[in-house]
Amino acid sequence: MNRRVLGVVAAILLAAGGTWVLVNYVANLEDAAVEDQNPVEVLVADAAIPRGTPVTEVAGLVSITLVPQAVLVPGALDSLQQVAGFETAVDLLPGEQIVVGRFIDPADVLPERGLVDIPPGLLEVTVEMSPERSVGGGLV
Repeated sequence: MNRRVLGVVAAILLAAGGTWVLVNYVANLEDAAVEDQNPVEVLVADAAIPRGTPVTEVAGLVSITLVPQAVLVPGALDSLQQVAGFETAVDLLPGEQIVVGRFIDPADVLPERGLVDIPPGLLEVTVEMSPERSVGGGLV
């Protein structure tokens, strides 16, 4: 009976030790893999951020995350100082890297359709154009 109990205890200790060694090996391997990819700090959205949200409100909805250089989006921000005073031009999704191109100066925002005052005697006209000619709602 003692041999059986001793065998079970030894098996449990070996299994626990093996599990500990395996977990530590995988954790160290993951750290080494991230180091080899030159990690960079970047801001990432923690929650959905609707279009038109001021940068002052965006600050509470983002966090700094390390990402490999290979997946860094061009124009990604590591702080919101570069876009201070701006607002989001599009909806930002959770997990999305915060990019300078997703912000716009509120002074540059065009009024919503139908909100432009048309002087008396003039008409509002709609002209169909290719998407390449109407970048950002203005004519190019």
